[in-house]
Amino acid sequence: MKLEFIESLIELAELSQVLELEYSEDECRVLLSLCPLSSGQLTPLHKYCLSSDEPEEGCEMRQENALAPAKDVDQMIVEAALELMVENGFAAMSMRSLAKKAGLHAGSIYHYFSSKQDVLEEVLDSLLQQRLNDWWERKPKVAGVLSLLDAFVIFHVQRTLEHAREEHLVHVELHHLQGQQLSRVLEQDDAYTRELSEIIRSGVATGLFRVPEVELATRSLLGMLGAAASLSMARMSRTTITQMLTQMARRLLWTRHT
Repeated sequence: MKLEFIESLIELAELSQVLELEYSEDECRVLLSLCPLSSGQLTPLHKYCLSSDEPEEGCEMRQENALAPAKDVDQMIVEAALELMVENGFAAMSMRSLAKKAGLHAGSIYHYFSSKQDVLEEVLDSLLQQRLNDWWERKPKVAGVLSLLDAFVIFHVQRTLEHAREEHLVHVELHHLQGQQLSRVLEQDDAYTRELSEIIRSGVATGLFRVPEVELATRSLLGMLGAAASLSMARMSRTTITQMLTQMARRLLWTRHT
């Protein structure tokens, strides 16, 4: 029964091509979901939904992207979405404009992401995972608590300055997510936050830091370090900003002089 239904859809797509009918973006989304792409083969239905009614320019790119491995196409969409959101914000981005930016036909993008929120989740999760991975690469393998604290502060300040628009994007667009999508992104952020919490907790355990509440101190310190972008706009040098915030971080934690 299912096979017959799919064959009917394929016949419908072929008939539509003959009669020069057009499916809307939402109709293409429904058809593609009912007839998923398998083994990398494009059925007549997919060929129809991936076809373009636009001028010839750019058609080769859309066809090439449509035939690329799904993982590669996912990444292209995420990168394109990041560019669009950094430029104009999440609200201004449409699935049609995203498809065009990624080199895909408007209808085909729903084969990879079912909604704007799904795209946003993947963009924010990717940014936060990359931040955590970069810290793990920079994190000293053998170091005392103070050296770890300084290393984290320097890393966070530099990342805030070098990726200011991406960091800003995470904070201003997060409210568009709910439920499991929001939880997944917050888990990535919490993993990064725990890196600083563990440094502070180790300092408290050894008597180096004096803070009444580790989690509160962690959030306060991250909030203070987030001011790096504003200080940069005040024409302070990166070196000055980093040195100043490193010293302030130590004072915030009531660091005992050694």
